[in-house]
Amino acid sequence: MATFCYNNVERLMKVVNSPFDVVNTGWILKDMDNMRGAVILLSICKEYKEYEEVKVDVIKKIVNKYRDWMKSVEEGLLWDADKIVPFFNGKKLAALFNVSTGTMVKYLVDHQSSWQFKNPTKTKEDYAAYVRENREVILEELSAKKQ
Repeated sequence: MATFCYNNVERLMKVVNSPFDVVNTGWILKDMDNMRGAVILLSICKEYKEYEEVKVDVIKKIVNKYRDWMKSVEEGLLWDADKIVPFFNGKKLAALFNVSTGTMVKYLVDHQSSWQFKNPTKTKEDYAAYVRENREVILEELSAKKQ
């Protein structure tokens, strides 16, 4: 557990210290699962440790930054990202995209999860319609990532 938290502290700090990104935030929250509270607190402590002097304004600055990030998480409906269940399994995704199963399926599954982070109120039917309308573009983008 300690190793898991430690390994995710740097990752979370990078996400919090960058402009808010729904997909990266969704993935880190999904990966942290029920350990997110510990990782958030450790990240705040690690950031504070990097300052040389103990100052109230430094503490406020760090805490406010994480508060703002958490507000964005809540507004984006991402706090429960770890509970998002993919709409389709790999075989159904391959059929939806009309591709053979294989290495491309992992990219399709990741794409589906990223879409769900960006569209938390949308349904399985919405995603299927999105794929039908954008299939070629999505496959081109995923093929470029694959290489």
